[in-house]
Amino acid sequence: MAADGTAGAVGVGLAATSILALIACVASWQLRSRLSRAHRNIARLTDLIAAVPDQFLAKDGVEERASPGLAALLGTPQIGYDDLPNRFEDPSAVRAALAGTAPFDLTLRSCAGRTIRIAGNRANGAAVLVFRDATAEAESARTLVADRDQLKAL
Repeated sequence: MAADGTAGAVGVGLAATSILALIACVASWQLRSRLSRAHRNIARLTDLIAAVPDQFLAKDGVEERASPGLAALLGTPQIGYDDLPNRFEDPSAVRAALAGTAPFDLTLRSCAGRTIRIAGNRANGAAVLVFRDATAEAESARTLVADRDQLKAL
């Protein structure tokens, strides 16, 4: 009879182990499925960001993320949030915008000689900045003003 009790306990133990193994397999499959979906979403977002001509810099607390082309746009090997003002001819304008809490939209000349439009917003300790190369637009505007001035002189 003691053997029957031991066999019953072993049977219950095996059944419990099988159930736990099944639960672990299902949980593992669900996790792999979610992870695969997350990787596909990240790949799609990366492709989408690469297709947009704008560059970005985001800071949430101490973590920073920048689009791959931002440093090249600003003519520097690397870029960080705290170093950003130093990449423009008027660093005080950038510092003032970054220190404020209101959304901003600036067009400034970078130290690399490009005209850069920066739109930014800050909330709850996070900041998102979007950069666009506006050099061609600025050159067109300068040409129009010069043409206007020449016509006025006639």
